[in-house]
Amino acid sequence: MRKQYIIIAMIAFILVLLGTLITAFLLDIGSAGNNVVLGTVHVSTELYYEKGGNEYPASEVVINPTLNIKKKGVYQVNVVDRESVEFIENVRMRVVVESDVDTYIRIKLLDQLVITTVDYLGNRTEIPIIAERTEFYYDQTNWYYNEADDYYYCKQKVQRVSANEANIISFVASYFPGVHYNTRPLGYSIQMGIRTEAVQAYRGPQENWGLNNPPWGGTW
Repeated sequence: MRKQYIIIAMIAFILVLLGTLITAFLLDIGSAGNNVVLGTVHVSTELYYEKGGNEYPASEVVINPTLNIKKKGVYQVNVVDRESVEFIENVRMRVVVESDVDTYIRIKLLDQLVITTVDYLGNRTEIPIIAERTEFYYDQTNWYYNEADDYYYCKQKVQRVSANEANIISFVASYFPGVHYNTRPLGYSIQMGIRTEAVQAYRGPQENWGLNNPPWGGTW
């Protein structure tokens, strides 16, 4: 009986010790030093069109009109008809920041010129065309294009305005001033996706992107 009491006492002591160690460990992670801010990183990029002072949402590429099957996150850009709302000169992009902690952002534009044909049975065929990357008139004051990795970097660390208001950062607000896009023949279009990456400003670029310093120089 005495042995049982001793064993129970030892188990209780070990549990208390483990509880103390685990609590200390969790508290240590929670504090993680004075320079660490634990928070939520939440960023998205919106592609839309602007024509005549009005905004229009972007449309995902439809690959089966009958079943309404779309390419998720891939948008149609018109390069044929200047009067179309979706014409390339009307493309706009902005970043919506809802992070509650300082955040660095980078964006990669994924574009593919294609020619689409539809036969008499309604079968749709897309043929990718080799072409130079599509250029957009981005905000060079706040963004930096890094040729080494093909990403556009927001040069400032950002976060939301308040708990109820996101921070809207312009990326592409207009087409090149005084320049018009050379239209393509009927059937051509650009299919476009946007890859958005966001990391906590403290150690995020170093740990996630492998960048000890910003591509534009200086320090994070």
